[in-house]
Order: sequence, then C-alpha cells, then structure tokens
Amino acid sequence: MLSDIQNIVYLKKVSYLLENEIGTHEERTNWLRNIVKDIPVSILTSSSVKEKINGFCLQYSISTNFMSTELPDKQNKKARNNRSTAERLLQNESASLLSELGSKLLDKEKYYQTIEAMCIVIILGKDFKKIPEIEYKLQTNLDELTVSKTKHCHSTFSSKELQSLRRTKALICFSLFLQGYYLTCSQKVFQFIEKDSKILDKALWNDTYDFIKAEDLYSMILISASLSMPLNTVRHFIKLPDVIFYFEVFPSAKDLFYLLKSTKFKSFFACWTKLLKPICRRNQLVGPKLEEIERALRTKIYIFYLSMSTRIQVSYLSNTLGIEYDIVSNDLKELFSKRKANFVLEGDIISYKKQSTLNNIASILQSNEHEISKLLELQNRKNTELKDSIQSYIIENNRTNDIPVTYEDEDPSMHLCNSDTFGASEERN
Repeated sequence: MLSDIQNIVYLKKVSYLLENEIGTHEERTNWLRNIVKDIPVSILTSSSVKEKINGFCLQYSISTNFMSTELPDKQNKKARNNRSTAERLLQNESASLLSELGSKLLDKEKYYQTIEAMCIVIILGKDFKKIPEIEYKLQTNLDELTVSKTKHCHSTFSSKELQSLRRTKALICFSLFLQGYYLTCSQKVFQFIEKDSKILDKALWNDTYDFIKAEDLYSMILISASLSMPLNTVRHFIKLPDVIFYFEVFPSAKDLFYLLKSTKFKSFFACWTKLLKPICRRNQLVGPKLEEIERALRTKIYIFYLSMSTRIQVSYLSNTLGIEYDIVSNDLKELFSKRKANFVLEGDIISYKKQSTLNNIASILQSNEHEISKLLELQNRKNTELKDSIQSYIIENNRTNDIPVTYEDEDPSMHLCNSDTFGASEERN
C-alpha cells in the first residue's frame, strides 16, 4: 500500500502540472513518460484516471497501447489492491485507507513510514482534523523510546524510519500551512528545527520523493513567517540561531527577509516573483493557494502604509510597490469591505475617516430598538392569535351545549389573555 500511495502522489502531481501547463513542453512530456513507464497499468486504467491519462498521452504524442493491454487476472490480489487504493485515494476517500494503514502500526519496524503515509493520505484528502491524532501517535511513540529527559534514542531507528519521522514532522507543519494557520506553522517548524535541524536536510526530500520537495518546505517556512510576523519584529527574528541556520540552507530567504527589514517592498515583491512564485506554482498543494497567499502578502504591506497616513493615493502604492494599479485598487476595495475599515476609496484617493464614538453608540441603539420593536410586534401578534383561538373554542363549546355565551361565564384562567397581562409579560421579556 505504501508504494501505491507514492504512485498516486506522483500521478496527482504530474496531472496538476500538465493541466496547468507548468514547465517546458519537454519536461511535461518526460513526466508523462515516467508515469506510463513506472506506474502499474492497474492504476492507470482505473476509472478515476483512465480518461485523463489517455487525453494527456494523445496531447503529448505518447503511445496509448498500454491502455489496451490485457489487465491482470481479476483474481490477482496485488492488482486488485493497487486499483482499490488508487480509486480511494484519487476520490479522496481517506477513511478506509487510514483504517488499513492504522492496522499496520503494529509493525514497529515500519511505524514512522506508516505514520508518514497516513499523514500524506490526510493531506491529500484535506481531512485536517485528523492531523492532531497523527502528531499524538508520533509523540507517544517517541516518548516510549526516550532514553533521557532531553534526548531521543534516534540510533534505535533504521535509516528509513528516521527519515520518515523527520518528514512527518514537516508534513504536520505543512498541513497547518495549507489551512492558513501561518503563525502556528512558523512556531512549530522552528520548534522542530531547534530539536532536530536535520529536518531541513535536502537528502530527506530527494528526487524519488514526490509529495513535497526541499524547496517547497523552505518556501513554506518563509511564507508562514512573512505573513504572521509583525514587520517591526523582523530585525529580531533574523538574528535567532535557528533562523540563521535556515538562511544557510535557503539563502533566498535571507535576501527576502532583509528586504522586508529594510522596507524595500518593491524589491521584495520582485524577488518573490522571480524566486518563490515558480516554486509555489509547481507544488500541487500550494499552487492553488498562490493567489490567496500573494494577496495576503500585498495586504500586509498596504496596512503598513495605511497605518502611517490618513490620506494616500492608489497610484503611489502601485508605483512604490511595483504592483499593477488595478490589482492594488481591487485589493483595497476588498480589504475595506471585509474589515469594515474607516478608510474610504474615492477615485485614486484613499482617506481615513474617523467615526464618532457617539455616532457608533447611537447607531447600535437604533439597531437594537428596531430589533426589539420587531420582537414585540411578533409577540403581540401571537398573543392576539392565541386569544382569538381560545375565544373561538369557548363559543363553539357553548353552542354545542346550548348555553348563552357571556364573558362572565369564562374560566378565570382565561383572563391570562387580557391585553394588560400580555403587556406586562412583554415588559418582562
């Protein structure tokens, strides 16, 4: 099952790259050839992927003879399992896969490899609520192997197990990043780095590991820290020992953070577009979030300028930041609308309008008065309907018994329907 999951990861990644025409034509052709060559036919011809793969092959002039190859016998257990795993993973049916993988945790020699596979399945299915359970299983097993209060006995692990342990820690952070928990992601990843800096080792994310690459991890750290950190703390952040180590591994991050520290935002965005954007676009998980991430980065810088001015021009921001005018304008409109900010955009001018506290209070009171009036009107209507219903019942009952109807004949409890009584009740409510 572990190899099947890796096959599906590569298949999903290449499908994303081909659909979005990322990479050169030659690169895309080679990726597709690798799929046809390396992934079992039982997976490529499964109902969830067959039509798509066939279309790609025709588009890139690759033979589709394998599509007509006689499939393995239906009694071939391995072929059935391949197809079953593929179908469930491609359709994001993670529950049954996680259950099967969970049963494999009894094999302590492959414990962390199984945990890593479970983490991948969860992330692909975007079933992030199960990530804390993964982290708990990871930590519980580590606690059992603790040889002192501060050091874990990594020497007891095989090389593959140790690699999976480190990758799983990074994947936990990656799941936080994908959910938009940038501050928590940034904090957790540097906690992991402090305890075991080899989590950043490029050898962990070699060419045969297709889910995320080393540059994906490094970019995730940079983006999370950039979005979650106040600009006035950057100068302290870049001096932290673990951050300095991270800069040694990924020098581009150092360049970008120093541009932020120096408030050279135009250069920062130019560097981002040149260095980080291509990396993000190639990842099938980060690529779809790229527009959201870039808008968040731009908004962070807009707020920096708006916090220092009561009046500023859109054209000034556009020229200063090197961002297209229409993008800046649309970003600001969305920002002001969502946050109900005291800024007004009129033409090219952004101006701050301080609202009176008394006006705000009056507006709230007026709104409350309106809501209370609606509730009282509804209650009065219900009271009238109840009174009419009871009186109709009395009239009908008296007619049935041929007794003349007078209000004196009503049960004393019927006086609960007196309008004064309901008025008093309304006041209490």
